[in-house]
Amino acid sequence: MTKDHVRLVHVLARSRKGLTEEEYRMRLGAVGVTTSLALSREQFHQLLAGLRALPDCPSFLSRSAKRAA
Repeated sequence: MTKDHVRLVHVLARSRKGLTEEEYRMRLGAVGVTTSLALSREQFHQLLAGLRALPDCPSFLSRSAKRAA
């Protein structure tokens, strides 16, 4: 995992999707790792697909709307 991949996972999970630490750790566990640094390429893609399927959190949506205005 590169630093950019780790950053992508963290921004998507925390900022955009609004996952708590516990929810984030559960998502990592669902693909078979305990830390994002240990993700294989396949696990990385599985995690991203799962995260992208989640709805965006309301605070992210309101920030996005303000930027677009």
